[in-house]
Amino acid sequence: MADNPLVSIVVPAHNAEVTLARALDCLLDQEIVDWEAIVIDDGSTDATAAIVAGYVEHDARFRTLSSSAYSAAGARNSGISTARGRWLMFLDADDWVDASFLAKMLAALKTAPDAVAAYCGSRRVMPDGELTPSSIPTEVAIQPFETFARRCPIRPHALLVDRKTIVELGGFDVSLRTCEDWELWQRLARLGKHWVMVDEPLAFYRTSPNSLTGNSTQMLADAEIVIARGFSPDPRVKQPASAHANGAIEANGGTASEALAWFALWNAASDCGRGRRSISPQTLRALPAGRKCCL
Repeated sequence: MADNPLVSIVVPAHNAEVTLARALDCLLDQEIVDWEAIVIDDGSTDATAAIVAGYVEHDARFRTLSSSAYSAAGARNSGISTARGRWLMFLDADDWVDASFLAKMLAALKTAPDAVAAYCGSRRVMPDGELTPSSIPTEVAIQPFETFARRCPIRPHALLVDRKTIVELGGFDVSLRTCEDWELWQRLARLGKHWVMVDEPLAFYRTSPNSLTGNSTQMLADAEIVIARGFSPDPRVKQPASAHANGAIEANGGTASEALAWFALWNAASDCGRGRRSISPQTLRALPAGRKCCL
């Protein structure tokens, strides 16, 4: 393995014995071989560590770290701290990408030397194996910051991002239990640099009833924080684009309150999809009065 691989893939794993092999196998299938994978075992009590050890033993591109962060943000930051690649990818232990993912994303980045990120579409894998329609948010390539100030339409593993820039931004915010990827992409987009789109669904993901994304109360609380930051100056971004220094512009996509209301509606719909029959008080408070009467 090269001392400086082109891509560093950060894989946080907590009690992931059922799904981890599928995620790591998709890396072995990549058409591009110049990568390293850093698997962070975040306090697992199952066979996760043994599974990772098998990959490390048979392929020098795999490395492993132990963590007790018990959070996606903390585990990913541990991986970032030891990453050596020009580009970063964040792959959760229950997700995977197409074999052409790295090749197509890197090819897109070559067409835009000033880009800090490339992204692609994604598809959700239902419990019965059925794939949902592809989701490819074209608006991110047009207005990255105005988009991420209001919402996060990209899955974490549907991105390649510039490692040095992510390090300069301080990595993921460990104070957030959810929405930590959205918040980091928002800071990255505030720089005003180019994001390039690959118009294909190359990323696949599953949802678990035990995942943090199933905690609608936590998701809504964290989303409110992220949206508020998007509409304000962010002193952590030392050199924001002048157009984004003071936050999002309402004329470019709506107000912060509207963004939170749309997120609350999405959250409520997700709860219904998981079989929940009631809407949390936090969700109701986020909705405009006209929306509440319809629920």
